[in-house]
Amino acid sequence: MKQILKRVVLVSLCLMLALPQLALAQSGESEIIDKYIEQRQAEIRPSPSPDPTPTPKATVSPRPTATVKATATASATQKPTATPAPKATVSPRPAATATAAATLTPGTTAAAQPTAAATATPEPTATPEPTPTAAPSASPTPANEGKIRTLHKDSYGNDVEALQDALTELGFFTSRVDGQFGPRTERALKKYQKARGLKVDGVLGAETRRTLAEDGYEMPAWYPEVYPEGFERTLKKGMKGMDVRAVQEKLIEKGYLTGRADHIYGNKTRSAVKKFQQDNNLRVTGICNGKTLFLLMD
Repeated sequence: MKQILKRVVLVSLCLMLALPQLALAQSGESEIIDKYIEQRQAEIRPSPSPDPTPTPKATVSPRPTATVKATATASATQKPTATPAPKATVSPRPAATATAAATLTPGTTAAAQPTAAATATPEPTATPEPTPTAAPSASPTPANEGKIRTLHKDSYGNDVEALQDALTELGFFTSRVDGQFGPRTERALKKYQKARGLKVDGVLGAETRRTLAEDGYEMPAWYPEVYPEGFERTLKKGMKGMDVRAVQEKLIEKGYLTGRADHIYGNKTRSAVKKFQQDNNLRVTGICNGKTLFLLMD
């Protein structure tokens, strides 16, 4: 135990003697370090220049970093560049260009977004409407001057009636005058031509017309037949149609025809027309010409 105490005392004495020397050593080392720092600062600090212009500071390049983060902060003066959208070409009109608008939001990158679609629809071309033409009148109007025409088989009209009347008075035509140039009228005209030494062809031409005029029978000009509304032709036996039915209905209404209207101009219809013509002081032919139709449909 005594030995331990002795050792403790010796250690304490040693520490008391060593502490001042350690403090001196530490102060000496700090002085040496301060002088070294001052020398290094003097070497780095630039010498004063007589030129009052301040020298530019040395640019120190930053060390490269492994990753670079993009900052999305944008100042008020900086404007994003928007990439224009491609033009869309549409035939036949010019293409419509889409306008891109850039939207800036703090903390986000500027993005260009199209505000209009680039599809243009061509407008249809207006088609001109045809000009309406006036419909021809159903009832032809007689001209101021009639037409002198050549009469032959199947001709019909007022000039044929005049020819039949002349041949009747001359004794060559013995049938009923109806204004229809049929086989009987043709035979009667041939007889007249042969008797007068004319060309026998059964046609009323210029030479035969002149001979009739010398005999006192001037052939009149032909005028188109005029019909009442709804009729466009002279009706006779064998014809069919709605105009025939209209005539039959009128004949039934007036008591000249019995039965029903069947659209066919037959013997019964022809006989009924004859009775009507006789009662109204018309030429009895059994044919519904313009005069007969006007009186019948009245």
